[in-house]
Amino acid sequence: MLQVDNLSFQYKRGTLILDELAFRANAGECLAILGNNGAGKSTLLKCLNKILRPQTGTVCLEETSLLNLSNKELAKHMAFVDQQSPESQLSVFDTILLGRRPYLNFVASKKDKDLVQSLLNDLNLEDLAFRPVNELSGGERQKIMFARALAQQPKVLLMDEPTSSLDLRNKCEVLSLTRKVTQAKSMITIVILHDLNLSLEYCDRFLLMKDHQIYAAGDQSIITSEAIEATYGLRVNVHELDGRKLVVPIGI
Repeated sequence: MLQVDNLSFQYKRGTLILDELAFRANAGECLAILGNNGAGKSTLLKCLNKILRPQTGTVCLEETSLLNLSNKELAKHMAFVDQQSPESQLSVFDTILLGRRPYLNFVASKKDKDLVQSLLNDLNLEDLAFRPVNELSGGERQKIMFARALAQQPKVLLMDEPTSSLDLRNKCEVLSLTRKVTQAKSMITIVILHDLNLSLEYCDRFLLMKDHQIYAAGDQSIITSEAIEATYGLRVNVHELDGRKLVVPIGI
């Protein structure tokens, strides 16, 4: 379990971006972070993996305090997938191999290369192995970044709007794959999403952020028309369809 307590962050002489956040995330589950632009969602992920250093708070994975680890040791516990995939000329194989950097000494071992090959096979990327990343589509590149993160063999996977530039088919493929891998490897996945209905389809738990604080956290039961209006300032209807919730905006 990942336990976050009393997490606060602000830029120097700036406004408070995160105000004493506290929540938990469980192994084998996908946690969606939802909220308007500017609510602090991306800042939260960057504080969890020490891209930004919070002024207060703790981030613990079981008994390990992640904020006290070196960057190299932290990378063995936590991986991060940004919303922008790089325009790299490296091959797909070498790009995924970069995920092994926390474990490498000078050269990649056979074990490292075998792991990359296994990921290529698992994600149906074998045919792209020696293609330059910058020749691939946005959906393919996003899968490569996902594979590179998995090469770190993390216990916690952070994803910042990984489907923002993808079409609907690729969005569903990436999120379905994320959920399957999360369950199969008993990872903790925390993902920022803007599409409420996609989050309801592929995520297990939800964290609603408003005004730099957590407005609500829990399972699908917290996704109500009242909670969405309070969080987004938008009136919606929340319907039940085949046992699943569907959020439909009423209008502005």
